[in-house]
Amino acid sequence: MKNILVSEPYALSSAPWGRVIESLNRKVWSVSKQSNTKTIYLGSVVKFNDQPNRYVIHQLYPMKDFRTLKGAVNFLARNEGKLCFCS
Repeated sequence: MKNILVSEPYALSSAPWGRVIESLNRKVWSVSKQSNTKTIYLGSVVKFNDQPNRYVIHQLYPMKDFRTLKGAVNFLARNEGKLCFCS
C-alpha cells in the first residue's frame, strides 16, 4: 500500500480500581494515510502482551483479529471509510 504511515508501538496498561491488570498490558500502533495535502487517521492496531501473534483493530465492530501487524494495516488501508468504530 502506498503512503501508509505506521507509528512506533507505544505501551499502554490499564489499572481499574487502582490495580494493574497484567492481561490488559498492550502495545498500540497508530495507522494513517498520507496524501499530497493531508494525513488521514485510519485507526489503531492493538496487540495484547499475553496474546502473541494476535492483532486487533481498536474499537472495530464486529471484532476481527489478524496474525500479523501487516495484515491489520492492510485491512485498514483497503477499507478506508467503510468501517464501523464503536466508542
